[in-house]
Amino acid sequence: MPGPAFFYHVLKPGRYLGGEGGIPGSSSAVHGPTVVWFHPDRYEIAMSDPGWRRGYFQLVGRSDVRCARAVGYAADVWQQLAQRGLPPFAIDGAVNLCEVDWIVFWVNDPLRAALIPGIIRKLGLGDSHRPRIGVVVDGHWSPRFLLGHVDWVIPAPGGWLPRSSLDLLSGATADPAVSCNGRDADDWAQFWSGRRSDPPLMGGPFAATPRWVTRIEIGDDFADVDLAMPNGGGVLGPRTAAAVTRDALDGLKATGIDGVRFCGAGWDHGEAVAAALTEMGRRFNMKRVRAHWPALTLPSFAAHWSSYKPHLLKPILRLRMAADADVGLFIDVGRRALNDGWQGLTLVLPFASFRELSSLFPVVRPIIEGWHAATEGFSDKRSLRLEYRPAPVDRWQDPPSAPDEDDLRRFLGEFRHFKDDLSKWAAVGTYRLEDLIAGLWLAASDHDLWPRLERLELSDRNTEDALPFDWLSWVRLDSGMSAAPDVPFCRKAPVWSDDSQPPAPTVRDEGSESLLAGPGEELFGRRKRKAAFTRRLTAPSLVRMRVRWARDASWRFYSHLDLVRAIERAIRRAGLPAAYSEGFHPRLKLSFGPPLAFGLTSEAEYFDLVLEEDYEPELAERLGRCLPDGVTIKEARGFAAGVPALSDLINEAVYQAIIPVEIAAAERRIQEFGAQKEIRWRRPDRLDRKPIDPRKNLLGTSVQSTERGTRWDLDLRLGGEGNLRPGDWATLLFGLTSDQLAETVIARTALLIRQGGVVRSPFESI
Repeated sequence: MPGPAFFYHVLKPGRYLGGEGGIPGSSSAVHGPTVVWFHPDRYEIAMSDPGWRRGYFQLVGRSDVRCARAVGYAADVWQQLAQRGLPPFAIDGAVNLCEVDWIVFWVNDPLRAALIPGIIRKLGLGDSHRPRIGVVVDGHWSPRFLLGHVDWVIPAPGGWLPRSSLDLLSGATADPAVSCNGRDADDWAQFWSGRRSDPPLMGGPFAATPRWVTRIEIGDDFADVDLAMPNGGGVLGPRTAAAVTRDALDGLKATGIDGVRFCGAGWDHGEAVAAALTEMGRRFNMKRVRAHWPALTLPSFAAHWSSYKPHLLKPILRLRMAADADVGLFIDVGRRALNDGWQGLTLVLPFASFRELSSLFPVVRPIIEGWHAATEGFSDKRSLRLEYRPAPVDRWQDPPSAPDEDDLRRFLGEFRHFKDDLSKWAAVGTYRLEDLIAGLWLAASDHDLWPRLERLELSDRNTEDALPFDWLSWVRLDSGMSAAPDVPFCRKAPVWSDDSQPPAPTVRDEGSESLLAGPGEELFGRRKRKAAFTRRLTAPSLVRMRVRWARDASWRFYSHLDLVRAIERAIRRAGLPAAYSEGFHPRLKLSFGPPLAFGLTSEAEYFDLVLEEDYEPELAERLGRCLPDGVTIKEARGFAAGVPALSDLINEAVYQAIIPVEIAAAERRIQEFGAQKEIRWRRPDRLDRKPIDPRKNLLGTSVQSTERGTRWDLDLRLGGEGNLRPGDWATLLFGLTSDQLAETVIARTALLIRQGGVVRSPFESI
């Protein structure tokens, strides 16, 4: 693993350190093959992919495989690796990706599959000596442009890895029976064009596979709940509403995440999701929890959701439509949904070509206009939105055709007028236009399209001032493909004859599993809901809990927002009676003191939490048990509401560090600094700003010799024009380089309140 000097120069280094609490790792006692489970996109995208996380839990739970995770690096990481001559590494430990046995990529769409050749090229993996490379695709489709780059491809719908792939990675078999050779065009064509039968998906035990990540601190914002699970034979099947509800409540409580995402495909899960949300809304105040589920069709909504009452969840209804949709029925369903309490409507437009998408515009216009007219009767905000969804690759019956240049230009013109007309009623588009176009092109991979791409430059019509989008540059830079694919795209959906239908999945009986006990206060500290008029007329008796907490060196390379997110989730895990703001997006009434600069540790950080009950010392103990490793509570007190905020009170900070400078040289530098008549200084990375005099905020600095080395003490006034970070002061006073700063641990030892000649702590001001 690279050292601190490497991460000091990387943007968002916490994404490459694996800082999630509760994420298991392979045991050091495992002596099997080393497998790197690789997501080609960035960390945030990977952590929000349930299939990628599910596959990792299956691999890391095996005793015959050593598994590590890896994600696509940002450009600054590749640059630092090249400058320092460091090998590519995994985020779970000091694992050199060039020395492992397997690199297995997980991809869920053609756009991310196109990134794999470029990643392989940047990793420097030659054909003579390199790990074997496999690709696991979410669904039944084939990225034919990967032919020649990878060794095999395996379909794994939903991220449930087949038993044959697990045996392959552990060395039990030479080649999996359900894969295709990624270097043999004939084998690939025979595999994808022939009839296939679904083998058992997993080798079990299935109960040990987590359905949500415990105590995750950075990255994903949803607790994933599976709507399908393998049975005893490894065949995937839908789950009951009781089991889904139980997992959703358990996941919220264990993770501290305030969002639930229902994951599953292949069946109509509308009944299970509607029953789960209804039960959760009935038992608990779900106002603080967000929910996300796949788009619904009108028949599914009418069958399972027409009687659903949103309660306090305030969800958004997402409806999927087609070109032959009944406009009047869509308008009527939207009006009834708004009257029933849904807080917004989203129209999802699936399409397989630009001609099909253009044909949807005349159908969409009256629907959006009718929905907009229905929202005028509501005083609160009811949002309307459009989403463009390329058709799933595993649902097309025939190979898609290449995007036609004339259809593409016609679509761009129609889209511009369509967006301008509907922008006053709905938010149009959730995808970048170039992503839509590139997705269709990658799905087609037509030989004849390449010469036309060299001539075609497109601008993103969502922004008038956007730079032209060059197809060929996008392909060469992001996918690593410098020439047209030498094999055309070919995919066929599974074909079943009458005598070879797959057996109906037999699902374990989960109906006997009872839900949680009666309504209670154990989930996020929620109380029973009061009557509406009581909540409006009777203001709660709010008190504050002020906490002094510390962060050690393991959190040096995480941002202040990462710490805020970790503490928020710890508060929810602990079930504290915290107060929330009102409105459409309730937030914890939580305020922090001055943020800590990047690369520093601290023994004196503060935050205030507004409570709905009187403070008890037991609350601080509960919170301390739920905080992640490296974050500890030093002191906590309760006091009445109305005290000024921490940011308005704290105006002084004290720092301490052991610096790599001899004591005599350090004393001489401090004397020379104090003897200067005028100092005008600018940060090396902020040369565009005007120079400042940092001595305005300097209260005192000194050095002394200790057994560990030269100890440097720094006392600063916070705020004002001359406010510098401690690292800037180390550079200004002692000339420390950035690499020396990365190895120097600067700790904030105190935050104080100075008023005249009196200095107090934030607790003494109460």
